[in-house]
Amino acid sequence: MYSMKLLVSSILVAALIVSPITSANWEFDRGNVNRTGASSEIIIPPLMVSKDDTTGKDFELSLGGENEEVTNCAPVISDNVLVIGTHSGYIYGIHAKNFKRLWQDKTDSEEEVYRYSACIEDEKVYIGNRLGELSCRDLISGKVIWEEKFDGWITTSPLITDGDKLLFGTNEGYVYQVNKKNGKLFSNGKSEQLIGPVYGLACTGEDDNRVFVGCGGDVRKENSRNLYCLNTINLQKQKWNTPKDAGGAIHSNPVVYEDKLYLISSKLDGEETERKKYHNYLACFGIDDENDGHRYWISDPYENELWASPAVHNNMVVTRWSDSFIRVFDVDGGGDPESSLNMWVHGSPMISGDYAYFSDKDSNLIVINYMTGEQSQKLRLCSQKSNEKIYIDASGNSPIIANGYVYFVNTLGQLYKLEAAPKGKLTINKTEIETTTIDQFEYELIVENNRTKNEVSHTNLVCQLEWEIGGEKYDSRLLEIPPEGKEVVKIKGTGGQFEKCGSYEIPINFKINNAHEFEVIWGDKTSEKWVKPDEFEKDENLINDPLYERNLSLNLVDPTPCLETVETIDLGDIWDDEISQTVFGVNVKNPCHGKLEFEVFKDGQITLIGETEYTVEAEEEMDLRFGLSKEKIADSGELEFQIILKPKIIDEKTITVKMNIKPSKSEVVVQIGSTKAMVNGKESTLDAAPYITKGTTMVPLRFVSEGLGFEQPEWVAELRTIIINLGGGRYLRLRIDNQIAFIEEPDGSLTQKELAVAPEIKNGRTFVPLRFIGETIGAQVDWNGETKEVTLTRILKP
Repeated sequence: MYSMKLLVSSILVAALIVSPITSANWEFDRGNVNRTGASSEIIIPPLMVSKDDTTGKDFELSLGGENEEVTNCAPVISDNVLVIGTHSGYIYGIHAKNFKRLWQDKTDSEEEVYRYSACIEDEKVYIGNRLGELSCRDLISGKVIWEEKFDGWITTSPLITDGDKLLFGTNEGYVYQVNKKNGKLFSNGKSEQLIGPVYGLACTGEDDNRVFVGCGGDVRKENSRNLYCLNTINLQKQKWNTPKDAGGAIHSNPVVYEDKLYLISSKLDGEETERKKYHNYLACFGIDDENDGHRYWISDPYENELWASPAVHNNMVVTRWSDSFIRVFDVDGGGDPESSLNMWVHGSPMISGDYAYFSDKDSNLIVINYMTGEQSQKLRLCSQKSNEKIYIDASGNSPIIANGYVYFVNTLGQLYKLEAAPKGKLTINKTEIETTTIDQFEYELIVENNRTKNEVSHTNLVCQLEWEIGGEKYDSRLLEIPPEGKEVVKIKGTGGQFEKCGSYEIPINFKINNAHEFEVIWGDKTSEKWVKPDEFEKDENLINDPLYERNLSLNLVDPTPCLETVETIDLGDIWDDEISQTVFGVNVKNPCHGKLEFEVFKDGQITLIGETEYTVEAEEEMDLRFGLSKEKIADSGELEFQIILKPKIIDEKTITVKMNIKPSKSEVVVQIGSTKAMVNGKESTLDAAPYITKGTTMVPLRFVSEGLGFEQPEWVAELRTIIINLGGGRYLRLRIDNQIAFIEEPDGSLTQKELAVAPEIKNGRTFVPLRFIGETIGAQVDWNGETKEVTLTRILKP
């Protein structure tokens, strides 16, 4: 059974080697011998160089110290130990957490030694070199456990299959299989000589006893069969009857993805000349039971010789080409790629999620969203001395991903550790405020770390805000915000910090300490974006300075007053003879800070005591005094007056005045022989005219009694008696055609009165002696002989 313990707790990638005499080799993801180039960890750009928590310095290490240490292979990692080999023969063990050298060893040779990455399993490091030496070392100490010498150069990274088998290839066209415990060659552990140097090894990771081998072969040959499938039980037996035509020489590792194999090949176009012209192809082969070795498709040719492996993820094949293009193919389609970018990159791609990582000859780390075809980041990773040129112009190493970090070593041997850089967002709830010279104002700024908890992010977003109000400077504390976290910064002030009314600007400086992308959203929902300038070429649509400056607007006006008063005034009962003698008041308050200026509009019955325009200072009050017009108020009811502000900055107030006007007296005027009469100054018409009999004026009883404010008289027909309620428990009893009247007192006693003329009924109306009735009910009776008018006046006011 194939052991999935390969490269335990490690993520391994060997760098692309683009020298004409070396090969592209890489391994990935804890023994993923499929070499798909896809990490199980999702690291979303932008990236930044990690910093040491204790020193604050970037995690950058020059392997050779002051001397350049040319490196053309990527590091591998296990148990937080990075293993890197160099051209000059050094092999290093570097602690991945603090970048301290745990160990180093040197091979005594003047030739280029290490060009291919190591392989790690169970704290054992396996690595081969161009001297034909294959060694096993202790991961922690670097001590050599065993070392064996083979003919030719070892031109691949070791590949561990099932059991104790360790495979590698040489430039002489052989595949070797040795015991990983001691380095000794198994019987039948050497293949037949293949066509050209062995530059690539891959297997399915399943117990199918197969290893796929890519060879250099003859780059001029039209039908170049350079893809082999060998039996790992006996390397001298091939699983396929014949090698397969991949379109040309294979200079890099094949990639196993599901039931297919993908690889890149190169073929020399025509005769070899000083300026060589190559055609490169991407080919897809079936490796399942039914289509084992069948070539499904091959791409169109692309120019220049290529030494790189593809990376496969999300059913997409990501490739880089020597004509400076990155091309992305569908795993099943072939033909024209899904997308392509013109970008001078090198090394085999490394995929994390939707992003592919490359390097270029200038040691830039380039990140591409291969699903959209957009460049996401370009990060310079080279601290060259004296602007020296990179060692090999056409070279670039592949990055690796492990434990939430990206590790990258450039061709000068400078090692970097990178991590997902914080991404932030600043939301300003409002950019313009209108307030008064004495009130408080407040802006709310929300700072968020846009990294989610699902994204690998080790560093909090660090930033700080500075602002100025009325010439005085303020700043927030240093904000450190974890992924998905946010902080609210409130910019507070008062209008009193400014000299006078007017429009002002509050400058804000936003210090972006470590974010590589920052979005700013203003109160009107407009959005601006800042991206660290080193990562992208100049873009007019981006903010260009990490010290982000903006101004908030503040408009100061005079304070707004307030108006507090009642809505209704009930004056109660008022005697009509006292209407113009009483002054009333309504309280008007201004509990706010502004000056309250107002004007009063009123009904005609209301008279103001004073002017119609008034002023109430801040936090003061006054009584608005008014009276009532006797000439214009006729009845009880409701009146209104309004308080309207100047200027009209708040709504006017309407005050309703309620009252009950009570007459102080009742007056009835009748004329002998006339049906015209006056009741309380208003003309009235009688049903029958008054007359004189036996020298006594007779008037209609009902008209007089009701006109003087009494209830309607009660008629008792069977007794032919009229009863008048005099109030206070007193009653007057009159009997038709009877000159005797009775007054009933509250205690029930009766007082007898004699009338000059008895009450009588005439034309259906009851007539009574006027003077008797008036004097009995307490009214004053006046006779005007000239006009023949009788006036009865009854006083109602106590």
